[in-house]
Amino acid sequence: MKASIKNILKYTGFPAISIYIPTEAVGDPNVNRIRWKNEIAKVKTKLVNKDFLKMSILKEAEKLENDISFWQNQSSALVGYFSHDIAETFALDNKITPQNYVMDFFVMAPHLVDISQRKAFFLLTVSRNQVKLFRNDDVTGELQTIKDFSLPDLNDTLNLDIQKETLHGAKGTQSSTNNFKDKLDVRLVQFFKIIDDQLIAFLAKEEAPLIFAGVEGYFELFKEISSYKNIAKEHILGNVDNLTTHELNEKVKKLEIEKLDNESSTENQFSKMDIENRWIDKLARVQLLSEAQGVETLFLAKTFHQSPITMASEKIIRNSIENNVEIKLNNQVSTLACKTKYPINEHVF
Repeated sequence: MKASIKNILKYTGFPAISIYIPTEAVGDPNVNRIRWKNEIAKVKTKLVNKDFLKMSILKEAEKLENDISFWQNQSSALVGYFSHDIAETFALDNKITPQNYVMDFFVMAPHLVDISQRKAFFLLTVSRNQVKLFRNDDVTGELQTIKDFSLPDLNDTLNLDIQKETLHGAKGTQSSTNNFKDKLDVRLVQFFKIIDDQLIAFLAKEEAPLIFAGVEGYFELFKEISSYKNIAKEHILGNVDNLTTHELNEKVKKLEIEKLDNESSTENQFSKMDIENRWIDKLARVQLLSEAQGVETLFLAKTFHQSPITMASEKIIRNSIENNVEIKLNNQVSTLACKTKYPINEHVF
C-alpha cells in the first residue's frame, strides 16, 4: 500500500532517507539495479558519518536490489523514501541525476514537480478482442483501468455476412467482394457507435483529453463518430492486445499531446510580466514571497531535475504545492523565478 504523499510530506524524524536515480524503461535492467545499489552505499556512508548504525532501516531498499522484475518495469526515474515507518518507491516522469539525502524530513522537490506537471487524461484502447478505458493517476503516474466495455465480439460482427456473400457471389465475385467491403465498413461504424454510446454515458461530465490506441484506420473512424469533445490529436498506433499497462503508459509518455503542452503560453507571458512589474528571479526574494503566499506562478528551469536540490528550492516547492501555486517548467529560466500576485512595489521585503 502506497503511503499517501501528504504523510510523506508531513513526516519528520531522523533519518528520513530520499533516494533518486534515473532509470531505463528498456534494455538491461541491471543498469537500474546497480544505480540503486550505488546510492544505497552512499546513504550508508552518510548514516555512519552521522553516528547512525541501524542499517536495518534500509532493509526494504536493499530488498529491491535483487528484484529483477521490479527493475524491468521502470519509467524515466525512480524515487524511494525510507524511514522507521515509511518504505515507498514512486516512478518519475523526468530523467534525474542520481542523488540521495539523509535528513530529518524527506526531500521531495523533484517528485512534487513531477506530480504538478501531470495532467488528467483518459486512454481508450480498442481491438477486436477488447475495449478498455484507463485514467492516469496524478500521484503515481500509473494507468488505472476504469471501464471494460460490454460489446459484441468484433470478429463475429465483421464476419456476419461472409457466408451469405459467398453463397450469392458465384456469378459475380468482384461484386461480392465490394458488397462485403461495404458491409465491413458499416459494421465498423456500428461497432464504434456502440463504443461511443457507452463512453459518453461514462464520461458525461469529463473534459480531460482522451487518447486513442488501436490499429491503423480505427482512430480516424472513431474521431469522426465520437461525440466526446476533447479527443487528443496524437494517438497510439498498433495492436494493443499484447501490451501491458506499463507498456501502454510508456507509449503515452512519448506522445506530444497538444492539449497538455503549456510551454508556448508560458513563454508568451514573459514580456507582459516585465511590463507589469511582477517578475522576480532572485532566490531569496522568491523564497520570502513564497512564505508570504505572494506567488501566483512558480517557474522552474527545464533542467531542474538535472541538478541536486537545494533546501531553499525544497521549501519553495513545498510551499507552492501547499498553497496550490501553479508550477511551470520553462527553458528561459536559469534556476527558478516567479510571477507575483501583485506588482512588486506593493510587496514588502
